[in-house]
Amino acid sequence: MSFSEEELQEIKGNPTLKATTPIPKELRDCINSYNCTFTQKIRRNLAKRPLWEVERIDDSSEQIDYGISKYHDFGWVKLTMHSLLREYECGSLNSPKKELWYNIHI
Repeated sequence: MSFSEEELQEIKGNPTLKATTPIPKELRDCINSYNCTFTQKIRRNLAKRPLWEVERIDDSSEQIDYGISKYHDFGWVKLTMHSLLREYECGSLNSPKKELWYNIHI
């Protein structure tokens, strides 16, 4: 199946979309904190409570919200690293798996 001339003109006329967006420095640093040689170091990093995860009270004694719109990716990274670490340590990553297995376990 090929594109019609009209479809090709439409594709050519649209501005190119960026395939990726830059990763914010704070998120990149979070990801890189798990770039360790030993699993013990990864576990230590997982045990740390970063500022975005700690419930804080401001000067007016009001709770500052977690801010899921800002910190969702940080939580996802931490949860994914924890899941991968558990699977690695128990040896389940030593054999081939189907994509569905990864979707369920990681």
